[in-house]
Amino acid sequence: MWSWWLAGGAFAGSWVVDGTSLGIHRGRQPVASAVTCPRPPISAPRLEGRALQVLGIAAVGYSKKQGTMTWGHAALRAIYCHGGELIDVEYESYRLSGWNESQLRREHAGEGFAEGPWLSTQRGALVLFRNLSPVDAGWYAESQGNNREIYEVWLGLGQGERDEVVLAAQRAYREQLALLRAHSPLPVRYRALSDNCTLVFREFLPGSLIQGAPITPFAWLRRLEERAVLQVIHPSHHLIRRWGGGLPGAVPRPHPLIRGPARLQRDHIGRLHRVLSDQQPRLPPAVLRGVGSSPGAQGRAALE
Repeated sequence: MWSWWLAGGAFAGSWVVDGTSLGIHRGRQPVASAVTCPRPPISAPRLEGRALQVLGIAAVGYSKKQGTMTWGHAALRAIYCHGGELIDVEYESYRLSGWNESQLRREHAGEGFAEGPWLSTQRGALVLFRNLSPVDAGWYAESQGNNREIYEVWLGLGQGERDEVVLAAQRAYREQLALLRAHSPLPVRYRALSDNCTLVFREFLPGSLIQGAPITPFAWLRRLEERAVLQVIHPSHHLIRRWGGGLPGAVPRPHPLIRGPARLQRDHIGRLHRVLSDQQPRLPPAVLRGVGSSPGAQGRAALE
C-alpha cells in the first residue's frame, strides 16, 4: 500500500484515453500524420541555426514495473518544429547500467565513446537520453506491452516558456555529449531520493513550477495537474483486457496494483489496429492545429 501511495494513488481528474500508440503498423505514423508545422514567427529563437517553435510540452509518468517496489518513471515529451521539420522527442534521465548502456550506444552510434569499453566505467551516473518519436517509433507501445501505463500532463505554458524547455534540454544534451566525447566522468550520480529520473522536471521546466520540488514522478504529476490543458493515458495491455478489449473515451486514473504478465493476443492486436487505423493521437487541440497552446481557460476547455 505504501508503494501505491508513492506512485500517486490519490491522483484526481479524468484522463483521455489514447490507443494510437498501440496501432503502429505498416509504417503508420499517427503523430507525424496529424501535426503540421506552421510558419515560425520572426522572433522565434534559434536552435543549431534553425528556427525553433515548440508546440507542446508534456510531463510524462510511467507506472511502476510489475514486480518492483519502485514508484514509476518520469520523462518530458516535447513536440516542436525545427526549421520546418516536425520533431517529437522524449527526454528522460536514467541511472546508467547494463540494461540501458546498449541503448545509449545505439543513440550515439558512430561516436568513439559508444564503440569502446570506457562507457561502462560510467555506470551509476545519471544519464540523459533523447528518444525520438516515442509514439511513431514504438517506444510507448513497448512499455504498454510490458504492462505499464503512460500518463501525459500537457502543460499550459506560454510560447517563450515552451521554447526554453527545449533549449534547456538541448543544452544539457550537448554538454553531456561533450563530456562523453572527452571521456570525462559524468558529474551526477544516481540517488533514488534526490538525483533520479525527475531531474528532467527540475532542470528543464520553468522556475515557477519547480519550487519545493517533490522526488517521485507521480507526486510531480499531481503538482503539475493544475497547469494541465490535457491529461492523456496510453493504456497498458492489462487495462485493455480489463476494459473488455475496448477503449473508453476518458477514465479516472486507474490503479492496477497487480497486472497479469501476458500481452494481448495477436488477433486482439489486429482488431485494435483496425479500430485505430483512422484515429488521431490525443494531443492538445492547438498542437494538432500546428500552433502552440496557451495557458488559461481556452486550454482547459480541451478537457471539457
